[in-house]
Amino acid sequence: MLVGGVKPGSVGERLGLRRGDIIIEINLRPVRNVAELGQALSGLLLGDRVVVAFQRGQGEFKAEAVR
Repeated sequence: MLVGGVKPGSVGERLGLRRGDIIIEINLRPVRNVAELGQALSGLLLGDRVVVAFQRGQGEFKAEAVR
């Protein structure tokens, strides 16, 4: 799932995501499209831990934040 932009103050910003990153996994759930992204995020409550795996350039990274 390609990141088109990151809003200031958002979880994405706290995760360190940047425009152009590709999210591949959220809390061990694969993310291949918008529907899977929505499913992965729908069960999360404020205060829940979020671990995101993403690709940036040739590298693959993981980041963690609290929603």
